Amino acid sequence: MSGDAPVVVVRGDDADASAVAESVTAAGGVVVDGSDGGTPAADASDADAVLAVGEPSLFAFADEVPPAPILPVACGVGRSLSRADVAAAVRALRTGATRTVEHPLLTVTVDVPSSDPRSRT
Repeated sequence: MSGDAPVVVVRGDDADASAVAESVTAAGGVVVDGSDGGTPAADASDADAVLAVGEPSLFAFADEVPPAPILPVACGVGRSLSRADVAAAVRALRTGATRTVEHPLLTVTVDVPSSDPRSRT
């Protein structure tokens, strides 16, 4: 945390991520760049939280060790914040009114032979 301002990485590639970053700043948080060509954990070692905006951003952490607790935003899976709740989440980070829970993650790779019709999309 930078003084009383929580340091947050915002991950996502669309206008929603930009709006979330603006909400973080407006709520008194500091947004740091957590991307170096798509690597989720880059430049985020001092972050208090990572806001993963949208499912693709959240799923990008499937094969990575996250640099900080992940808060899903606008995702259709699990416990996800709405964009309207981002400011409240930043205030909770600032005051320490947070808790971290772990969620197990299972990844599965399915090899489909090229002769199988399912391999064509």
